[in-house]
Amino acid sequence: MVLIGLRLFQEAHLAAERRVRASLGVEEYAAAWSRGASTEDTPVPVPEERTSPVRSTRTRTGGSHTPTA
Repeated sequence: MVLIGLRLFQEAHLAAERRVRASLGVEEYAAAWSRGASTEDTPVPVPEERTSPVRSTRTRTGGSHTPTA
């Protein structure tokens, strides 16, 4: 048996199955089990939110910042 930490893989599998059964309910779980798994059952990854880089409104200049007349 494969170990995950100190728990056997079978124990982790049974815990996951109990959570799925509890969240779906008896009828939905039976329907899902009878049709089997398909690619439509896999969760779709959520695309990363992309933001544009923040740009400064100030310009970088050399020299003194004292006003000249």
